[in-house]
Amino acid sequence: MATPKLETLVDRALAIDRQRRELEKELEGIEAVLIEHATENRKEEGDKTDGGGWTVDVTGASGQVVTVVQAGPSVKSLKDDSKDLHAVRQVLGAQFKDLYTPELTYKPIEGYRDAIKVTLDGATRRSLLKLATKNGSLRVNYKTKKTASKGE
Repeated sequence: MATPKLETLVDRALAIDRQRRELEKELEGIEAVLIEHATENRKEEGDKTDGGGWTVDVTGASGQVVTVVQAGPSVKSLKDDSKDLHAVRQVLGAQFKDLYTPELTYKPIEGYRDAIKVTLDGATRRSLLKLATKNGSLRVNYKTKKTASKGE
């Protein structure tokens, strides 16, 4: 059972969460306008970046500055047996190996936890799990209602 102090904190957290979502929605609209302005004016007001992108600084009435950044195109990794891999190999021919290096990764099998319970003894399983897992995230989820009254 929650104490009155904890109940007050829950109510405050929910109120802040509602405000945050409203502010995020407002910010998305503002950012859309800033992006539109920067995109239309980047040739006159912007600077090119090393990677082929651009930046535009937009100054507010207070003198504070927002920078809109369009990153340049990035070189993507090529997945085994993808159309892109075959096309790049065709373009580069023998030079492919000079510009790309293979990277091998291992993914756990479906039902990994059940499989190690059956195939490994307890000590080996514990050692493996320490090495092969990462901590899960801890977060608070809000069950927000538009209007909430005590007892709902």
